[in-house]
Amino acid sequence: MYFFKPNIQNKLIFSFMLMALVPILISTFVATRVISVQLEKDIKRKTHSATDLITDKIDTLENRAALIGEIILSNFVFMQAFKQQDEEQIIKLLDMLEKEMQIDTILITNEKGELKFSSGSISPNVMKQVDKKRMLVLLEKDNIKKLIAGVGLEIRENGKVVGKIVAGYTVKKEIFQDIEKKMGVDIDLFYESAQYPKAIKDRGRVVFSVDELINKIYAQGTSEYRKDIYHNKLHFYGLCSPLMSPDKKVFGVVFVGIQKTYAFQTAVGQFLIILIFLGVLLSAVIGVLIARSISHPLRKFTWGIRAVARGDLEHQVKIKAKGEIKDLANAFNDMIQQLRRLRHLEEELRIKDRLAALGELAAGVAHEIRNPLVIIKNSAQILGDRFQEQNDNKELTQYIIEETDRLNKVVTSFLDFARPQKSNLEINQIAPIIDRILQITNMEISKNRIEVYKNFPENLPPVMVDAEQMHQVFLNLILNALGAMPNGGRLEIKTAVKKDDSKNIKLMEISFRDTGCGISKDEIDKVFNPFFTTKPEGTGLGLAIAHKIIENHHGTIKVESQKDKGSVFYVCIPINSSQGEQA
Repeated sequence: MYFFKPNIQNKLIFSFMLMALVPILISTFVATRVISVQLEKDIKRKTHSATDLITDKIDTLENRAALIGEIILSNFVFMQAFKQQDEEQIIKLLDMLEKEMQIDTILITNEKGELKFSSGSISPNVMKQVDKKRMLVLLEKDNIKKLIAGVGLEIRENGKVVGKIVAGYTVKKEIFQDIEKKMGVDIDLFYESAQYPKAIKDRGRVVFSVDELINKIYAQGTSEYRKDIYHNKLHFYGLCSPLMSPDKKVFGVVFVGIQKTYAFQTAVGQFLIILIFLGVLLSAVIGVLIARSISHPLRKFTWGIRAVARGDLEHQVKIKAKGEIKDLANAFNDMIQQLRRLRHLEEELRIKDRLAALGELAAGVAHEIRNPLVIIKNSAQILGDRFQEQNDNKELTQYIIEETDRLNKVVTSFLDFARPQKSNLEINQIAPIIDRILQITNMEISKNRIEVYKNFPENLPPVMVDAEQMHQVFLNLILNALGAMPNGGRLEIKTAVKKDDSKNIKLMEISFRDTGCGISKDEIDKVFNPFFTTKPEGTGLGLAIAHKIIENHHGTIKVESQKDKGSVFYVCIPINSSQGEQA
């Protein structure tokens, strides 16, 4: 029941189908009428052309018969037998001539037109007078009625007509097979009239039968063309034409037709519903494609909005289409990107608020703790001076002094984190700062079997930074990387110049990539929080202080990590453009 839901896609599909249905119906009807009218004209022309070819064929038979008749009249043996009225000799000659000349019928009449001699059994019902040499005659030979196309030639003796030679070919359907194939028509012959019904009904329609037209042609002697003739249980476009003797007597009818099952109009009439269905189906398919091209991107927007509502600001709407929908997708993705920035800013503000409150608390606690620590340390030193070197009390006082120094160091870190740090900004190159730290930590690097790779492009622009504070940040990041790879690994340090399009400034990006143990997803958001550490001996203030130093330089620090695959820290610091150009 999906296609009955009132959504945009279905509304577009149904609208397109309704809009396309009327033009499809009109265009189908008009095309059917125009093509069928033209086709009917072609069919009518073809039936008349085929009828003309049939007439030419009959004329050819008459010409051949006339030639054979002339040959018989010039035959001396035949003329001698005729003079002597030698019936046996004449019939023998006629049979021989029929076989040799390949002619169907030869007969001889007297001067009155009465049958005297013939090959085969010929009924005496023969024309008594012939106005012209060429003729069509219906006779019965061997008890079979035949339509003969031929000639009647006078036999003369001393200028007097003493008889006639009638020679001809049988007009039958088989001799027109070449015309049927050439013109693509059906041809049939009818030799005499008969009483047939006036009309018949076929599928509720009144149509003419070919037999009715035969009767009409025998009566009127004119051709008849019909668009629907019923013959041999089939429907035809057909032309019925008379076969006439020179004296205009109809001896037969020739039928030339083209089956309506092959005609375009009939085919369209039979399959009009199918054509309309296919048209509607095609419009539905096109409608579906167009609707999907609109609704599918909208559905992606819906998914994107729901994802954002769930808090997934990493979701992107990816659309391959072009135009306004693509622009809308880009605007939606830009909006999500701005939301991510806002979320990041909110997180930074929360961290800053939390750090500020924690800093004030740490400053107050550190101040209250430092003074007693100084007193404890001084008292322990005084007591220690009173004991001899090998005294156990001397060793206890030394423990007190060492632990006091450790606590003082922690308190100092608290104060460094809590109080505002003033940066001594100067133009510095980043590479020398990192190289100095690598020299300091070289023993630790060698001890842990760490491979260090540096990728520092030449002609890097300088940056305005506090070198000591940058030293503190980079040292902390490198020591963390070494601590994450106790069994050896790879540390890659890379510098590059990036562009921040949102602020239209250039940044110096320093990345520290290690192949250590990595950070889990649950812990990665906490690495810059104060007092968060995974080391038993750590204070959890190193990265928090580094984060604060980079913020004071108007930069950013972020981390990407996968558990058991390693981590990469990115430090981005704005480049002073004027200084960069001077370098």
